[in-house]
Amino acid sequence: MKKLKKNIICGFTAIMCMFPSASAAPDHSSYEGLWTADPSVSVYEDHRGIDITRADASSMDFRFFWYQSEFEIQDAVIDGNTVYGEYYEVWDDGIDWDNYVVSGSVTLILETDHINVLWNSNENGSVSSKNFDVYNPDFRYVESAPLTVMLNGNKVYFPDQQPVILNGRTLVPIRAMIEAMNGNVGWDEEQQQVSIDLGGHIIISLRINDYVMNVKRPQASLEKKKEYDISLDVPAQIINGRTMIPIRAVAEALDKNVDWDAGTNTVIIQ
Repeated sequence: MKKLKKNIICGFTAIMCMFPSASAAPDHSSYEGLWTADPSVSVYEDHRGIDITRADASSMDFRFFWYQSEFEIQDAVIDGNTVYGEYYEVWDDGIDWDNYVVSGSVTLILETDHINVLWNSNENGSVSSKNFDVYNPDFRYVESAPLTVMLNGNKVYFPDQQPVILNGRTLVPIRAMIEAMNGNVGWDEEQQQVSIDLGGHIIISLRINDYVMNVKRPQASLEKKKEYDISLDVPAQIINGRTMIPIRAVAEALDKNVDWDAGTNTVIIQ
């Protein structure tokens, strides 16, 4: 068994690859996690894949593994939906450890439902290449977009997490959005449920990953309007540790008018 003598790994300039949407780009942090070639079996049974430990708009850290081969790649540069990293190692083979060099590159193509992996390897002069797809059953494709949210003529600021686009729907961080409306936000950890209270007039409940939103209007004149459910195209999500809500559905349930200015990428709420 070879032993690692020296390890030098780095990321290099990515290959340009246009992403399908011109107005939005993938939220790279949504790709964090374990991706394997066959998610139906244990990673110990089929040891092929990548483990993405960090990703932002410009770079990514990940562990690549192919059976007995395994490499840590840091600061692999992202351009569009392509990630390109290289590694260089000197191994101790027990005989001539100063000359056993292992190097190569790992290119990732970030698709909307999987990642394509291209591995080019040079193990002490023995060159090989592998191209395969990996999957993460828990992955949800998310886009980040340079959009603005205006509420009654004032810009809403999101200090910790920016709005994202999921399946064509805009999601925003719930607390910043609802507090800008002078509402209160509650959280039930056990039920994984978030509640919105707009002065007791309208109370909305959403469970994470549930496609039904419950609306209560205690002061409604008609009994049938005091409580009802609304079906959602996209449910509330937890993204980067922040609860995100579908802004149009929630705002309209709060009796707000919602418009979209495509020219400036602005959500206008009145």
